[in-house]
Amino acid sequence: MKLLIALFFCSLVTNASTHKKNFFLKKTNHKTILEELSLKKNLISFRNAAGLFNGGVCWWHNRLQRKIQYLVEFNSNSPKLDEKDYHKIIRKIIKDNDVVKIDGYSNLQDFSADFKDYILKRLTLWQVKDGTLGFSWIRGLRGKLKTSPDKLKKSMDELFQYTVNEKNISYVKLQLKGIEAHSWLVTSMNKLDSGYNLHLLDSNSPNKPLTYRYQSGDTTLSGFRKYGNFLIYLEKKEKKEMRKIKKAVKTFCEL
Repeated sequence: MKLLIALFFCSLVTNASTHKKNFFLKKTNHKTILEELSLKKNLISFRNAAGLFNGGVCWWHNRLQRKIQYLVEFNSNSPKLDEKDYHKIIRKIIKDNDVVKIDGYSNLQDFSADFKDYILKRLTLWQVKDGTLGFSWIRGLRGKLKTSPDKLKKSMDELFQYTVNEKNISYVKLQLKGIEAHSWLVTSMNKLDSGYNLHLLDSNSPNKPLTYRYQSGDTTLSGFRKYGNFLIYLEKKEKKEMRKIKKAVKTFCEL
């Protein structure tokens, strides 16, 4: 009997270890991350909306998308939870950098469709909290729309280094006309003879990846949707958040 109990617990430990190993391999394989982000089922189902003065929550929509891609494991084999339990999970994902399991669902598209209103509510509160703690949401609301060709090329080269060579999903802010600002998740880039193709997710068109081409010699970016002229930039703060997300995956798998 003792032997059977020992074998049972040994099996549990082995299964848990194997599960964490598989999770780690999946969440640290950049090619797999990119493949998953190319599929509609792994994207948030609704576009940018709500927010302060109904101005949208694009920055937080993108940050949530990135967090979920790395830190959430969907488990459709388990029964669905109570609505309150899912609300707790959503708050935890936004608040913490911890690995989270979502039972009863197989993908983000279905989950976010069922909890659209609550997610938008929490994204708006996230926006308010950022405003309370130093007005981080105001950064990027005012700035130039043009720069020198050399400066723009340098920023694109740095984005390529961070996104492709260092294998990150890059959260970038867009400076638009007036005091408007937006954001993208740049998932990958292709180097061209004279510029780059940027492959990205835009919360204003959330159900499919998009592509934007930067041409060497440009002094501004334009021709994307109806955004007019704009510039993009990657903040150190967002690099820090990406590091925390990757560290959370490693920590979870080491426990």
